[in-house]
Amino acid sequence: MIQIGKILQIDFDGTIVEDKFPRIGKFMPEAVETLIDLRKAGYILLLNTNRTAHYLDEAVKHCELHSIEFDAVNDHFSGFATLFPEIEKLGERSRKLWYDYSIDDKDIKGFCGWRKVREILL
Repeated sequence: MIQIGKILQIDFDGTIVEDKFPRIGKFMPEAVETLIDLRKAGYILLLNTNRTAHYLDEAVKHCELHSIEFDAVNDHFSGFATLFPEIEKLGERSRKLWYDYSIDDKDIKGFCGWRKVREILL
């Protein structure tokens, strides 16, 4: 059973990697280790990015090459129906992702950095 409080929506450009779109920037300091540790700690990781098609595939493959795995990419994770059966019964799912925390450089206070994410969540 997924625990509420364990679902993370994570941006790619400017958050996991430096924002160099359409190229892929260098990983942000401590991003790889923190994302791997979050997953090991039981967090559900949702990659939510504006990248599409070829650029999205590149981003996902780049993360996979560094052992970063996501439970879903620009979509709800597969356990969504188990957590929210009443929504699934309606026959439609919102395009808005359900998550407990957002890790994004465009947040109101900006991106706090992966060291702070680690301090807060691990």
